[in-house]
Amino acid sequence: MAMTKCLIGPAAAFSAVVWPAAIPAQDAPLNPSYSQRDIHQYASALFEILAVRRVADGRLKAAPAAERPLIQRQAQTAMTTILAKHGLDEASFNRITAEVQRRPALRRDVRQQVMREGVGF
Repeated sequence: MAMTKCLIGPAAAFSAVVWPAAIPAQDAPLNPSYSQRDIHQYASALFEILAVRRVADGRLKAAPAAERPLIQRQAQTAMTTILAKHGLDEASFNRITAEVQRRPALRRDVRQQVMREGVGF
């Protein structure tokens, strides 16, 4: 399954950082609570993924069409490595993303963590 479309496309907000199957079906159970460790891992991974996306987006805009698939594969590999470094995989990242999109309080917690990552807290 090619997963680069959502990850490499234009980045408007962190909620767009999901793999194509990120949003579960209506009847799929979502974890109602995540530990602070889960949120920290997710936010740390998200911060790094957003950085990869910014670089990849810039490279994609400047690259000839023939080079774009390579850039997308490189970015995808980097993002998968980031997830593993933070103890996540695509499925767990997507579950948390879906929950973040549904719960404003969780979204605030994640944003705070991402901002802390950005300033080196």
